[in-house]
Amino acid sequence: FYYKKGCNARTAIYLPDIECTYLQAPAFTECDISTGIISGPGFKQPTYIASVYLDIRSKTVVLNTWEKLVLHCKRYGYPLLCGVDSNSHSRNWGCPDMNARGEKLDNFLIEHNFTIHTAFHK
Repeated sequence: FYYKKGCNARTAIYLPDIECTYLQAPAFTECDISTGIISGPGFKQPTYIASVYLDIRSKTVVLNTWEKLVLHCKRYGYPLLCGVDSNSHSRNWGCPDMNARGEKLDNFLIEHNFTIHTAFHK
């Protein structure tokens, strides 16, 4: 996880019982996004993983650092796996309704060819 004085980190990456090497990616890590690179047996190439928290009180839906990470992975051909607490609604991840935050996030995910896997809870 990321720690900086005055920052209440709301993200973390936990890798129990996975045989891999994990390196933190500080260029893509801040209070609301934790990012690392995993590699090892079972991985064809190093893979970026990110835990992302999108604060409902923020007018910014997509974190600048998250967008930079996505563009970095696209540019260099790295796989990217993101776990996201979006605080938004979209039918694309099982919500019965859509809100403005969900629409903005949907556009970002579609633009960058994300595949959505969800565990939506009512």
